[in-house]
Formats: sequence, structure tokens, C-alpha cells
Amino acid sequence: MKKIFKLIILSSLVFITTLGFADAFQQASDAYDQKQYPQAFAAFKKLALTGNPKAQYNLAYLYQNGVGTQQNLRQAIYWYRQAAIKKHINAIYNLAHLYQHSKPPIQNFKEAMVWYTKAAKLGSISALVNIGQMHFMGQGNKKNKKDYIEAYVWFNLAVARGSRNGLYNKDLVTVKIAPLDISKGETRYRERRPIYVTPFLK
Repeated sequence: MKKIFKLIILSSLVFITTLGFADAFQQASDAYDQKQYPQAFAAFKKLALTGNPKAQYNLAYLYQNGVGTQQNLRQAIYWYRQAAIKKHINAIYNLAHLYQHSKPPIQNFKEAMVWYTKAAKLGSISALVNIGQMHFMGQGNKKNKKDYIEAYVWFNLAVARGSRNGLYNKDLVTVKIAPLDISKGETRYRERRPIYVTPFLK
């Protein structure tokens, strides 16, 4: 009976803590919506320190864009990574995007490719397109050279997920590769489809 009693108390504490976090998160969100950015930043930072990935993602976003605080891309990367470890898909995608589009020394195409791939495995269609574009431009792949076959593969994966942007880019790259290379691309596409497409089809 004592064990049951302790379990009930512990469950109640967890429930109360969860409710407290939900209220605090809503207050932080309300502050942001009301353009009380310094208050929102302080509130999200406090919540992020508890380890919640949603709060960590929001804090990273504020650091990235200099909202409620001075812009600090290294802090943005740190907090995106904290949320990404917990598989927060938007944090993973934003981390990749930050690595791709920032200026040196933050810019890191190989890191961008790694994190876009992680986002794609979790279902991000935009990540599929961006991986294709990076191969198209020769960013972050093994040789840091344009790879139209790989670009074709990733755009094709995006098309299979219903991406119009993927279709547009696939048409652009198709005219640049020979029929034999298209055949190679189709083979790679079929190999990767079970990872990047099939799990997300309804």
C-alpha cells in the first residue's frame, strides 16, 4: 500500500509539473504574440533550461533572429542542437538551414547536409528539396562538386512526397544529365524510397 501511495504522489507531482510548464509556455508565447520580446526571451530561456525541446527551439529562433536579445548565431546553433537531439524536426531543419545559409565561419555545408538528411528521415519534404539543391550546386557532398545524378534522386524523392518545388527542380536537372545517368538516378531513388517516402505516405 505504501508503494502504491508513493506512486500516486509521484504521478500527481509529474501532472502538476506538466501543467505548470504548459501555463508558463503559454505565457511566454503570449508575450511573443504581444511583441513583448524581452519578456518572451527571458521566459523561453528559463523553460529551455528545463530541457523542453519546444522551448529550446523557440529560444534558438530568438537568438538566430535577434528577437528580444542580441543576435547570437552560436547560441542559436547550441539551442537548436539541444532540441534536435530530442528529434524536434523544425529544430533539425533550421539548424541545417543555418549552416547552409550563414556566412563563414558559421557556414558549414557538410554539417548542413548531415542535418538536412536527419530532417528528411523524420519526414521533412523541404529537406529533401534542399539536399537536392545542395548536390546541384556542389555543396556539402563528398567531393564538393556538382552532382546532378544525386540532385535528381533527391528531387525525385521530394516529388514522390508531393512537392511542386521538387518537380520544378527535377525538370531543371533532368535536361543536364544523360539517359544512362537518369537510369542510375532511378535505381538510387528506388533504394531510398523505403526510407524517405514510404513511411510518410498515408
